[in-house]
Amino acid sequence: EGAVMGKRACEQEVQSKRQRVRRPDVEGIGAKPQYWLLKSEPSDYSIEAMEAEQTTVWDGVRNAAARKHLRAMQVGDRCLFYHSGCKHLGVVGEVAVSVAAYPDPADASWAVVDVRFVERWPEVLPLATLKAYANAELSGLRLLSQPRLSVQPMSLAHYQFIRSLAGRHT
Repeated sequence: EGAVMGKRACEQEVQSKRQRVRRPDVEGIGAKPQYWLLKSEPSDYSIEAMEAEQTTVWDGVRNAAARKHLRAMQVGDRCLFYHSGCKHLGVVGEVAVSVAAYPDPADASWAVVDVRFVERWPEVLPLATLKAYANAELSGLRLLSQPRLSVQPMSLAHYQFIRSLAGRHT
């Protein structure tokens, strides 16, 4: 009986470690769902392409910090879709994680997630508008302090405020 109890305790410890590895705490954003900003240059992959395909693998991320964030993503997490590297920078819609992080088939040392289309916003919510709230409601938003990071966590408050700026109902 002692061996069985020891085995059970060992299995529980292993399962606990798996859970920590599969979903690392990203600076206190631990409650489900989590909220993210995904950036893409529209010449590479646009919200229009996302809408047409409905689901896609979010791949090609080759930054260690962004990889950490991808690995933390779980099914149901919400992501604002941001167009970068173009004339009209800004949030253009929303997607949701449909398959949690898994190794990138092109290089297993990196991670990918699958996302599904949620909505395309009728207007771009410009970066300039977001910057106007940098010292108030959007204080601490990574996009405003680390603009080059392609996958960024955000708080529920930031997510809801950005949606409200775009006239979207949360």
